[in-house]
Formats: sequence, C-alpha cells, structure tokens
Amino acid sequence: MAKVENITDIRARSIAEENRQLKQRMGEIYQRLHENEQLFSRLTAIETKVVRSPDPVSLCLLVINELKQEFELDLVRFAFDEEGLLAGCDFDALNDRHQQWVSSAQLQSLALDKRAVRLLEVSDDDAVRMMQSSESHIGSLALLRLGSGLEPFGVLVLGSTMRDRFAPDKSTELLQHLARMIGVSLEHCVARDHLVRMSIRDAETGCYNRRFLQPMSRHHLSQWFGELAPVSICCIGAVKPGGEAVPGGTLHAAMTGIGRRSDPLVRMDDDQFALFLAGCDGERARLLAQQLVERINLDDATVQVGVATTADVETTEVRTLVERAEQMLYVARALGGNRVEVEQ
Repeated sequence: MAKVENITDIRARSIAEENRQLKQRMGEIYQRLHENEQLFSRLTAIETKVVRSPDPVSLCLLVINELKQEFELDLVRFAFDEEGLLAGCDFDALNDRHQQWVSSAQLQSLALDKRAVRLLEVSDDDAVRMMQSSESHIGSLALLRLGSGLEPFGVLVLGSTMRDRFAPDKSTELLQHLARMIGVSLEHCVARDHLVRMSIRDAETGCYNRRFLQPMSRHHLSQWFGELAPVSICCIGAVKPGGEAVPGGTLHAAMTGIGRRSDPLVRMDDDQFALFLAGCDGERARLLAQQLVERINLDDATVQVGVATTADVETTEVRTLVERAEQMLYVARALGGNRVEVEQ
C-alpha cells in the first residue's frame, strides 16, 4: 500500500519550489537591471561627448566609433534624407559604409512615423533595402529614426551578426533614448553650425566678412597658412566715373570665376575685398591683380588693386599685411583709372 504523504509536507515542498523559482526570477531581474545600468552609463558617456561635437560630421564620426566600440556592433551607418535638414552638409569625411543619402520616399517606406525604432531580421524586406551587398554577414538590424515622426531627416542603422541581437521581440527603450539623443544633437549641431557660418559670411555675396578676420587678425601669417611663404594680399575696389565706389555685390558678381578658388576672399567693407594668396610672391600676385583689372567688366567703372607681399610669415601679423595692401589700394584710387599698385 502506497504511503500517504502528509499534506503539510507537500505544501512545504511546494512553497520551497515557489521560493526557489522566485529567487531565480529575482536574480534574473537584478542581473538585467545591472546590465541596463551599465548600458545607460555607457550611453551617458557617449551623450556627453556627442553634445560637444563642433559640427555634424564630427558628431557622426564620434557616434560611429563610440557605438562600435562600446556596444560591439558590426554595422553603424547614417542614412540621411537627400532633401532634408542635413542636405547642405559635406560628409566627404565618411565613406559609403558609414553614410548614405536616401530619398524622402525611402524614409517614409520604413514606417517609422509612429515608432522611433524598428528591430528587423535579415529576412525582412526593409532590412534588405537598408543593407549593402557586402553586408550579407549581418544577422539583424535596428533602424533608429532621426527627427520627428512627421519630418524625419534620417535613420541610424545598427547591425549585428547575431540574429537575436535585434530580434523584433526585444525591448527598444535604450534604442529609443539613443535615437532621440542623436537626433536632437544633430539638429542643434546643424543650427549652431549655420549660425557660425552666418556670422562669418557676408549675406549678399557668400564670401567671408571682416568678422571672420577678427579672431586671427593679431596672429602671425604662419598660424593661418603654415609654411606657405611668401603670402600676398590683393585689396580690390572699383570706382564709377563720378568717383562713387561700385557696390560690393556688383563687384563680387563681376569677379566670379576669376582667380584660384582655393584663395580666401574677404569682404572688408561694403565696396572693398581682400584676396589672400598663400605661397604667392609679389610678381605672381601682381600678374593676378592685373588679370583681375583686365577681366572684371563693370561697363564704364574702373578697377583698382593694391598688392602687398611678405616672406616673413613667422613674425608678420595678418592685420599688418592687410593694412599695407589697403594703403596700396588707396594709392591706386588716388591715381585713378584701371590700375594695380604693388608695395615696393
């Protein structure tokens, strides 16, 4: 006859098993909390660096390197709307594996308008569209929307060789925070970069303005141009027959396409420009100035250019050479006609 167990013993064993399972579950929760705490700690460290980025390209490079290193990802790539917020930025420093341009229709097709993050397996059609032919080893993707659901300006694509790394049933809280942080930081970075460019660019002509020179005016030429000596400056102006100066916008339009594109052109005043010629001696600067005088067509107005040169880039300040070139321009204007005056 089978022994009848005491109901108290049965209940005790049941409670002991429940306690064991509860402890195991609590251990898993504490382990998950500890892992999440570490992840957010690393994410906070990345965020601190990201907000200090001076421009969008530096920010993207930082994000790519930090995410690969800190989260052991096999793919990190930005896909930006070719007509969106970052359309005017130069991303030549990033290769095709790290940055690409996509159309607004492509972004809309990813269905990220109502959710900031999508986790995809490689078999998903959207995952295939966001991968390149050389990325067949990638097992799963996370698509992080950059910008609002109504006006996204891009997607951050994260990839791993592990198929379960970004499985659709995984939590996305950490990735949502990452998407918001990077998206907002990029928007601020673009706005700040735009304001900086506006502050040192002439609104009418697009060339540098005098404010651009102010921070470096007391610096030696070598701090700007390195060892590219000598350095010459051409100060350019034009005068109408009655003695009135030709407006800077009109003069700049007539100068377009003349000279070397790499030479910085600064609008010094409303009607005067300074052209900086690194590695250009006095004779070459004179020939270029003469070319400006001959090729600038302003109907009956005359063009004057003052030229100053120095080989001593280690001790000559930027403002000193600018002032010397301006003096030569004043001499050319006083003598009248189409004229180039070179400092002796």
